[in-house]
Amino acid sequence: MVLGTANDLNGIGRDSPIINLAERALDISLRTGDTVHYTEAWKTSTMDYFLSKRNNPWDRTLDGVTGDGAIDKWMRVGEESQAIEYSPRQPLAGYIEARNETKMELGGGSWSGLKHEEDYEGPINGIGKAISLGENPRQMAANFENSPVYNAFIEFANKNDLEFTGKPTSFSYGFTPDDAIAAVPKDTEEGVSLHLGLRYRQLLAKEVGSLGVRASEDRLHTMIHEYTHLFREKGTGRALSEGEVEEFLTEFFLS
Repeated sequence: MVLGTANDLNGIGRDSPIINLAERALDISLRTGDTVHYTEAWKTSTMDYFLSKRNNPWDRTLDGVTGDGAIDKWMRVGEESQAIEYSPRQPLAGYIEARNETKMELGGGSWSGLKHEEDYEGPINGIGKAISLGENPRQMAANFENSPVYNAFIEFANKNDLEFTGKPTSFSYGFTPDDAIAAVPKDTEEGVSLHLGLRYRQLLAKEVGSLGVRASEDRLHTMIHEYTHLFREKGTGRALSEGEVEEFLTEFFLS
């Protein structure tokens, strides 16, 4: 190859052990404007050629994925997804808690305190909110059971040959259809649970607006309706249908 003149090379210290030959040649070509010729394909850019012969940090392999290109791994970080695999957020189904506390059993038959039996189905970071909202059905039931209306309600039901099966043994927020304000599922070995739907507040507010009643009155009607499902016909043990429940409530409010 021809790189300027001997004087040019000597001028920058051709024999200096510190300066790399490629760097000297590139420097000369840039200073003198000479074109560098090689036995292989002729290069229009001297800088491109020398850079192609060096292990530059921005070099990539042919496909940009495999090989030892110094920048490939950095490019992959920027071009490919670096997201950590995760499971989709579990939807909130509900939270249920027993009315009464039970003993916490330990080894050897001993116990160290009391607790409410509970169950939760939902995202792990939503349990605190669910426990808080799970107190709403308990409080609504307590307000109803301690009101004068409750005693009159029980007395009126007994006069109509209905037998009360007992108060709810647990309270739940959720575990109901999306359009349900409240529900009392069928009896189980653990008793009966009073459920408030996940959207009960929005549904109650909508009902209050459409009926033109106060929220407290609507909550009271909701409790009376659900508690009516806890009655059975004397002698047959049959539960009332939805139509029969509404008919019974109409007679109760008019009495």
